[in-house]
Amino acid sequence: MQTSKVAIVIVTWNKKAFVLELLNSLQHLNYPNYDVIVVDNFSSDHTFEAIAEYFPNTIVINNPENTGGAGGFNIGLQYAQDNGYEYCWLLDNDVVVESDALLHLVNTLESSLETSICGSQILIAGTDIIQECGGDIDWNNSKVRLISHGKSKISKRPDKNVLEVDYCAACSMLVRMSDIIAFGKIDPDMFIFWDDIEWSTRIKTFGKKIFCNTNSVVWHHFNGYKPSNVWRVYYRVRNKLYFFNKYSKSKSAVAKLLAIYEELQEFYHYMGIVDYSYSVESAITDFKNDIRGKWPSQANIPTTATHFKPDIIPDNNYLVIYDHNYGQLSYSAFGDNTIHYVIDTNLSATKFSLALLKSIIKPSIAVGNQLNIFMLFSSFAILLTENGSRVIKNSKIKNTAFIIYRCIFLLENISLNLNENCFLMQAPLYAKGRH
Repeated sequence: MQTSKVAIVIVTWNKKAFVLELLNSLQHLNYPNYDVIVVDNFSSDHTFEAIAEYFPNTIVINNPENTGGAGGFNIGLQYAQDNGYEYCWLLDNDVVVESDALLHLVNTLESSLETSICGSQILIAGTDIIQECGGDIDWNNSKVRLISHGKSKISKRPDKNVLEVDYCAACSMLVRMSDIIAFGKIDPDMFIFWDDIEWSTRIKTFGKKIFCNTNSVVWHHFNGYKPSNVWRVYYRVRNKLYFFNKYSKSKSAVAKLLAIYEELQEFYHYMGIVDYSYSVESAITDFKNDIRGKWPSQANIPTTATHFKPDIIPDNNYLVIYDHNYGQLSYSAFGDNTIHYVIDTNLSATKFSLALLKSIIKPSIAVGNQLNIFMLFSSFAILLTENGSRVIKNSKIKNTAFIIYRCIFLLENISLNLNENCFLMQAPLYAKGRH
């Protein structure tokens, strides 16, 4: 059995119950040489006291401010560097790990010296459905693809268990400390989201490899199936724009991405979702002005009075379309005479088009945690947020006219963005020397 010294680093902010569940699962690790370090990002839910009571051997670093996942992980990485750990296992605070998850990760890095990072097979909590086994980057379309997302758990096997990938999620990634010292830590100005993708991509520019070992298994409370909030939208939009602007070789692809987000902001505003419209607009503005780190204008988010009022939806034979399967919203909320249809990433183009056509010609309700095309063509749209669900009553004819108008504008906007000076600017590199 491998005995290399490993620092297990967890960053948390006000998720006491999740952290305690994770720490309990770590008690059963089949690995002999590790320490657990929790970086508490200035929580107010008494996380520190709970850890001290139930897991007294855990090293807790109290951060005097919330520096996001990126800043918190860097504090843990610095601790690992200062104390001579060979590897550092970064974990999200809302995962549960299998007993041999760490052993498989260490074995992978021990057997491949040119590999800097190895991630796990990440399953959606409570299921055997895969969230991801690392990811690939689609540079032409400025997006990422979660490998094996939505498929059933990959069984353990002695061979063919290691995949080379473009990046691994910091949800569960083991990193080689000597390479981190050489090539730099996480970019702290990402704050949260896309920081692990940027880090993986940067390390690969030095000729290193990124692997996923599917024999290493963790379960994650996946955000993609949860109600959304405005700050998540802000960081995802801003950091995605920053990432592709920094690394993409296609000026037109970045111009298209920016134009799409500018249209998303217009659609949120058109539908009266003013806080999300503000979030996207703020992300675009900060990207263009190279403002990074913690969202500076978060305190100025406008309020909205739109809430879930099912009584405004008349009793009818509705087609209810879900963007993924949201457990928060019970099918019974719409009565027994509704037809339910779940849209997921594995749906074929033909089935997707048929579902969209049905939503247009039939009374329909579209449900999701972010704005999607079904919400624009449905009779009612329900946006699931952490502050309560929002119901928007649509006019299909009016929305169709607006969509046609915005599509024409989108083509003009892409052309305009190609000529803007904000593209392919010299973004700062967090590389060698930034420890």
